[in-house]
Amino acid sequence: MNHWKIVKSIYCKLIAKCPEGTLRIQLNKKSNGFSIRCLPEAQLSGHNQNGGSSGFRLVSQNYNTAISTKFAVNVRYLNFATEEERYNAWQSYLTKFARFCICMDESTKLAPYMGNYTQPWDDQRFYKYFGLNKIEIQLIETVIK
Repeated sequence: MNHWKIVKSIYCKLIAKCPEGTLRIQLNKKSNGFSIRCLPEAQLSGHNQNGGSSGFRLVSQNYNTAISTKFAVNVRYLNFATEEERYNAWQSYLTKFARFCICMDESTKLAPYMGNYTQPWDDQRFYKYFGLNKIEIQLIETVIK
């Protein structure tokens, strides 16, 4: 099976099972309660600090920066009911699975928005939830370092 077929399979599983849609359509400017600052949209497709293209990030790798609610142009927020949910969501966007999803389609920057962050979402939970097979998991693990 070639890589494009594997990527398409993962993409289809993401679209079919993401209960709340993808983060691209969930971003909003309203900041209240327990919020996470998402990078400006222009930076979603940008490079990491070292200029590499494999480091796509939705939120800052620094938690204090990610939860800062200072206003900035084009900054979007995800809002949560509790600090625990906010932290679990932040951690989920640092997973290999979420980073792979964002890299899959640079034009839409799909990322899994799970709606419920009362429990942590790690790579293994994502893989199980989306029903990824060994070949799909291997591709993600190989591509995202």
